[in-house]
Amino acid sequence: MRPAVDLLPAWSNFDPVSVPDALGMISLLEVIHPGPRFFCRLYGTKLYAALGHDMTGRMMDEAVPNFIGSAAEADYLAVAASGQPRWYRGAPSLWSPRRIGEVEVAILPFASDGRQVDRVMLVIDLPAQ
Repeated sequence: MRPAVDLLPAWSNFDPVSVPDALGMISLLEVIHPGPRFFCRLYGTKLYAALGHDMTGRMMDEAVPNFIGSAAEADYLAVAASGQPRWYRGAPSLWSPRRIGEVEVAILPFASDGRQVDRVMLVIDLPAQ
């Protein structure tokens, strides 16, 4: 069921089976209020294979050494505050044990109540390096 046009979709409105080719590139962050802070509920298998670390079950600010103050944190905070999606393409702003030249990221908000963002889905494409 789709939410009303003036409401954000809930995570339950998204069917991951409808995007099988993207599943391994999805990271799902729970937005912890107040703060907000970001808890990684899911970290795609393609991301793990390419980047060499798994953040599932960890707070982003504990899992990634340079998360606080990064461009990625700023984007996640903006999406959580505004409910507006963001898109980024360029050099990654977060630490990784492997060198990555470029990423393309869609940052999508979800809200169980239709208003306050409580989940942020990242779809991260790592072009051939």
